[in-house]
Amino acid sequence: MSDDDYSHAWRLSVKQYRDINKDPSDPAAIQDGNGNGSVEAQAQAAGYISQQIRKVGDSMRDLKPSPQLSRLQEETYLFYRGISDRYAGYSESLGSNDPDRVSKWINDLNTYADDEETKIDGLIKALGDKAYRFQPSWQGLMKDSK
Repeated sequence: MSDDDYSHAWRLSVKQYRDINKDPSDPAAIQDGNGNGSVEAQAQAAGYISQQIRKVGDSMRDLKPSPQLSRLQEETYLFYRGISDRYAGYSESLGSNDPDRVSKWINDLNTYADDEETKIDGLIKALGDKAYRFQPSWQGLMKDSK
C-alpha cells in the first residue's frame, strides 16, 4: 500500500472515530436515538459506542502500510480496540449498580485515551517529513477529547 493510500485510509478512520457521539448520557448516542437517560439506556449507549469504535478499528486491521508507518498502524489499531474495550467495560459496570466500579471504568477510559493519544502523537511527530499527512487529523482528535 502506498503511503498516500495509507494516509488517506488512516485519516478516514480518524474522521469516523471523531464522528462517533461518545457521550453515553446523551440520548442521541443510543442506536435508535430514543434514550431516556436511565442507567439501562446509558449502558446500551456505551455498548453501542463500543461497537462503533470497534468497527473503526476493524476497518484498519488489514491495512498494509510501509515499514516506516507500521508502528503508527499498530498503535492506532490498538488505540481503537482499547477505547472500544473500555466502553464495553463501562457499559457492563453500569449494570452493576456499583458507583465505585463505574467510576473506575470512567477513570480508566479517560487515562487510557490520554496516554494513547499522546503516544500516537509522538509517533506521528517522529515521522519527520511524513508527519504532515497525519498530524492535522490527530490534533483534531486530541482537541475533541479535551
